Amino acid sequence: MLNQKKELYGKLLSAYDYKGYYRTGEDSSYDDLIFIDKYRIIDLFLRLIDSFDPVHDLANSMHLLDYELEKWNNDNPQKRVDKEYLFEKYYLLTEGDRVIIHPELAHSNTSRYKIDTDCIEFVKIFAKTMFLYPLFQESRWEAILKEHNSSLTAELTKEMLIGDNKDLHGAIFQNYRNLKNAFLEALKRKISFESYDGWRKNIEYYFTLLMEISGSEIDISDVIQSMDKNKKKVLSEYSFNRLKSDNKHCRLDDLNFMNRLRYVPYELEGENIFTPGDGSRLIAYIPGHYDNINIFDRLREIDMFYGNIEFHIYYSKLIKEISFVFTYLDCFFTAQQLEEIICEKRSNIYLYYFSNYIINKNHKLLEFRSVFIAPLIIERILMFYSNYYRDDKHYIFTEDFQVELLEFYISYIREYSLEHFEFILDLYLYLSRKQIMNGKSQNLLKNVKSLVIDELFYYIDDNKYLDILNERLGSHNVDDNFHFFDLFSQYKGNNTNFISKMADLIIRKYIDLLNSDKFYSSYYNFKGMENLLKALAVLKSDRGCVNELYIDFSQIFNSLNAKKNIDWYIYFSVSRKLRFHLGMLCLFIEKQELDLDILYYVLNSFKQLKAFNIREHSPLSWEEMIQDSFGIYSNYTIANEEILAYRIFKLLSTKDDSYIKEYVECIKDNLEFYEVILLNKVFRGRIFVEEVIAKDVKDIRLGMAMKNAYFLINNSYPSEAVAYIEYIEEILKKNKRAIFENDFLNLLKYYCFINVKEYDKAIEAVNEMSDKSKNAHRIATVEYLRENYHIAKQLFEEYFQNEKPEIEAIVNYSAVLISMGMNKEAIEWCEKYIDEYKGDYLLNANLACAYSSIDNIKSLYYYCEAKLRKPEYEPAVYGIVENINNIVGKLPEMLDSINEFVKKRDLAAEFTEASQNAIKMISPIAMTEDELRILKDINKAIQLVSEKPVNIEKLSENELSDILWSGLKMSLNHYGYEISREAPQGYASSKSGELDFFIYKSGEDYMNIATGENKEWEPEKFKKQLGQLFGYLREYGGFGFTIVFNKRTRLEKVLYERKAILENYYFEDEEGKRFFNKEGPIIDMTCYSQDLKGVILTLHKNPEIDNSYVRIYHFIVNVSRVERKRVAKQARQK
Repeated sequence: MLNQKKELYGKLLSAYDYKGYYRTGEDSSYDDLIFIDKYRIIDLFLRLIDSFDPVHDLANSMHLLDYELEKWNNDNPQKRVDKEYLFEKYYLLTEGDRVIIHPELAHSNTSRYKIDTDCIEFVKIFAKTMFLYPLFQESRWEAILKEHNSSLTAELTKEMLIGDNKDLHGAIFQNYRNLKNAFLEALKRKISFESYDGWRKNIEYYFTLLMEISGSEIDISDVIQSMDKNKKKVLSEYSFNRLKSDNKHCRLDDLNFMNRLRYVPYELEGENIFTPGDGSRLIAYIPGHYDNINIFDRLREIDMFYGNIEFHIYYSKLIKEISFVFTYLDCFFTAQQLEEIICEKRSNIYLYYFSNYIINKNHKLLEFRSVFIAPLIIERILMFYSNYYRDDKHYIFTEDFQVELLEFYISYIREYSLEHFEFILDLYLYLSRKQIMNGKSQNLLKNVKSLVIDELFYYIDDNKYLDILNERLGSHNVDDNFHFFDLFSQYKGNNTNFISKMADLIIRKYIDLLNSDKFYSSYYNFKGMENLLKALAVLKSDRGCVNELYIDFSQIFNSLNAKKNIDWYIYFSVSRKLRFHLGMLCLFIEKQELDLDILYYVLNSFKQLKAFNIREHSPLSWEEMIQDSFGIYSNYTIANEEILAYRIFKLLSTKDDSYIKEYVECIKDNLEFYEVILLNKVFRGRIFVEEVIAKDVKDIRLGMAMKNAYFLINNSYPSEAVAYIEYIEEILKKNKRAIFENDFLNLLKYYCFINVKEYDKAIEAVNEMSDKSKNAHRIATVEYLRENYHIAKQLFEEYFQNEKPEIEAIVNYSAVLISMGMNKEAIEWCEKYIDEYKGDYLLNANLACAYSSIDNIKSLYYYCEAKLRKPEYEPAVYGIVENINNIVGKLPEMLDSINEFVKKRDLAAEFTEASQNAIKMISPIAMTEDELRILKDINKAIQLVSEKPVNIEKLSENELSDILWSGLKMSLNHYGYEISREAPQGYASSKSGELDFFIYKSGEDYMNIATGENKEWEPEKFKKQLGQLFGYLREYGGFGFTIVFNKRTRLEKVLYERKAILENYYFEDEEGKRFFNKEGPIIDMTCYSQDLKGVILTLHKNPEIDNSYVRIYHFIVNVSRVERKRVAKQARQK
């Protein structure tokens, strides 16, 4: 059964394979072909290849180092350099008979180095030999050329052969006059002319020849592919056996060694890398830092160390056999052979190359069953990025497929062993960390993690494995991510040892968190809160443990207040901890069980500290409670459940009326208007406090004003919200603020106006939004509220033709259908989306309403879902109250028969409150993971060169572009993409312009992916840069990007001027029509990934197609750091 499933999944996985991995030969001009034929260039190269000596023609050899070192010592007797010392200090690196210089020393500014200056001076000279290849040296081919000319009627000169190129290798590499294609053809002929017997006998020679040529940065993919299958088989067998028999330890395989190499430049600057001095920018070097790290963390570090430019340009020269085989020959190995080598070597370098292998061979993923390889397979499956794969009428929904596939794979490799347990535990910890990061679907991670937890449960009853689990979790730095303890809340067994140990560990971690210096959590979005609550429930009878939770915050605040100079950082940190702790205990009492001791601790702490004031700051003031909500993703929205005072009042409502009255009397003078609203809402007639709104809303921050306005609208106080809306509008008019803030203002106005039934003004507010098409459904909602159901239905359906439905529109359209009596259509519509929005209160409520006249059981089911759920996504706010009333009105007998529910009066009120809980904010711009990956690669390349501002501040635009191109070429090739420099494209006065970067996919699956321009910063140059970019781009030509190279101007000024240009940029034709003007806001790309810090995105309207936009990403290479340079200089002088 397993093998049958494996075969099926293998076929499905092939849908995710990349196509067109190998590139075809480059095109040739007719004149170049005549040149090649006339001077018989292929014959010349055949003679050159025949001269290859596998012993003496090896690049980066120890022999060359000995020669250069002897020459240096003879010429500089006062600066003699010892070879062993160069290796000992890691200035030079060696493996076997190969030598390279430390990459950091290749292009560094040696003037800052304080020690071993003679050694570094020699190293800089030796660096020039790094890219010298003996086969292509003039001393080699000059005699061959002379002999070759004797057979020609016309002489072929050196100048004709290499042109302006530095040497023959450069001419071939650049494909000058089609020389690269001619050289590769000569190599093909060399191989094809060899007999099978000669090929087998001389396979070591041919392996070395191909390895050295590929190591000289000449792509030989076509040569390998052109071999007949018998010669390929012999070559692959030899390669496999050569790798397998190589038992030499390679220092580059040690992550600790690779980390150690990072510190060499700092030692040369005189730093003590083990104990850096005060003010040093250096993080202390820790030997063994990478010992015993999580295998998935190890994969990330492997990719960082081996997936960068320096590794491919320099380090790989020390491991040419491995690099050559995995670049060109791994496709000829069987899965069993690869698995055998990888598992036998257990090497980081082999894992890195294997990870590149499986990127393009998804259909082979299930061929590998080893636990050692499993992390790579799982990481690859989790990386599938498209929402679904389509083949004719068949769909594979990626997320569902990933979960099913991983469930099979985890069972497929299952074995009861220590290695398997540690792998599963590493995977569990890895997924726990991923759950708090943006990028991957949280639902996917949660489902996969559930499978992994089930695997861990196989080991729980074995004390040996339980001790390892507790030790690993106990030593793990969880910070405020308690998802690391999800296996605790999901455990259904009766192993009391596991339960008690895990509960104790969680509480200890929580106490550690409260005592930590850095604390940023809020109780309502705390990751893994259910684990903390369950642990507290388990240990609540342990009074010693519970007593640790009775923290006397008033004593802490009093001691702070007693100090002459208050440490405000400590104050705000303690304040946040107070609110978090009280909120967490409120949730415990609500969700677990009533504990009177904890209840009184919470209520008394709130009452005592509500009146506390320290220099006009109160830790439980409305402003500070709302401040906690600024970290949530929905910008300026806020739900009542997120406000601590609401939780306290709900807790207070469990007490009798006399206690409530006395309690409220103590705190009412310290309650603000908004808290009074919450109090009156919670108690609903049991007690009432007069609501007095502050008339002056001036002098509060914009964010707070928006929060307060939304709160008031959300709690049915639209008239009171008007003052805030006017205040916000006044601020935004005075200051040119981000477009999303203006959009949010208009959204507030929209909801405010429909609350007070000023529908024309609501439509005006929608029309003021930046993207009217995305907000058209709100006009449809207005028509619904006006009871123009047919018009509303038509507007909604027009909107759905052009936009992906958002939950607010989905719910409100279903409300229209229900109002028109189209209940069956409403059910069909809602059930299309219920799986995607299972947690949406109102979608469930509308299904309950639609089913009420069709199926009472289903109606009651969806009613209970709507009543008992907490919304996972913000639902639509308006247009649904009629439906909820309809449910209550049509199901009185059923509701009365359910004793657990509150009185119908209170239930209807709670429905109304929940229907106004939140709104769905503006949808993010969709982009593929591939596009995001390319953007990260570009930004990573920029960050790498920016690390050394001294090295690049003297570069020209073209030189910088060359460096970036070199780095991107290697990283993009791994994904099947190519990048060209100075590629002809677009329009110019007499010929196609030459763009700086062109990213594409070649072959049958050709795709224009991206076009980029790099210019040194000047405002007028940047305008020209934009103009050139728009000229190069096509209506279906992928995205564009600009790179600003800033050398002289303060960064702040550059950012300001660039933004001003982007805001106002457009092209105007003779008729006054504008093109390429910016649409929508300037978007900070950190909302998609922290790896894109500093990158912004603008959308520009395509002139050729209506409602079509081109995306332009903007990067910056900044080396203008005058203040930093001055500080560093002064520090060195001291």
